[in-house]
Amino acid sequence: MKTVGIIGLGWLGLELASSFKKMGFQIVGTTRSLSKAQEIKREFNQIIPYQLGESLEILSFNYQVDLFVLTIPPSSVVEYSIELNKTIRFLKKNHKTAKIVYTSSISVYGSASRNIDETSSINPETLNAKKIVEVERYLTENYYESAAIIRLAGLVGGNRDPVHYLSGKTGVKKPRAKVNLIHREDVLHLILTLMEHFQAGIFNLACTSHPIRKDYYNWMAEQKGLLQVEFDEEDIRLDKVVNCIAVKSMNFEFKYNSPYDFPISI
Repeated sequence: MKTVGIIGLGWLGLELASSFKKMGFQIVGTTRSLSKAQEIKREFNQIIPYQLGESLEILSFNYQVDLFVLTIPPSSVVEYSIELNKTIRFLKKNHKTAKIVYTSSISVYGSASRNIDETSSINPETLNAKKIVEVERYLTENYYESAAIIRLAGLVGGNRDPVHYLSGKTGVKKPRAKVNLIHREDVLHLILTLMEHFQAGIFNLACTSHPIRKDYYNWMAEQKGLLQVEFDEEDIRLDKVVNCIAVKSMNFEFKYNSPYDFPISI
């Protein structure tokens, strides 16, 4: 029986762990909160309360892990890249044959208006994006053959949807830009695919359809019964459009090709 280690049992990681468990995998993982660890420990094989920067000796799993999924976001700790790279090194030292999946972000490409694929140059503009790039670089330089980096578009799923933040706001920028979104179910599907047929490298993950920002968010607000979003119509700037070339080599099929296909949760 294969074992999956989820480093960061948050909004994405916990859903991933539950999905893998239903498929018969053994699940080990970490969460920052001791109370959360106590709450979910009976659902999985081993849960360790752990935060980046703590002693690495805490990460003593009772199972030989086949695949580690790293879902800790950069905003959670100041020395994010340094500490996460130390964690990766420790995990690989103790689980030499384990594959690694790192949930990165399309923010590494920057915001300039252009068509993006996995061969495009990166241009991280924010501090968090720069931290993510440092982790990506560490993985590609040290574990290239055993690491898959998934650059995720804006995440949607459950009660998480950008329209909840935008609803009722005024002067929202870039009304004509196209959106880059991905549903959590498609993220889980890709990670499961990598578990079954691992392939190292960099993978963009965004819906193949990119609706116009103003049209999509006001349509979604209407579906959810929320206040419309008032955009700054004088802002004619566009944004990047993210294409997913690498997943095609895996015969990956999206469950939701368009954000308009996402299930409506109120």
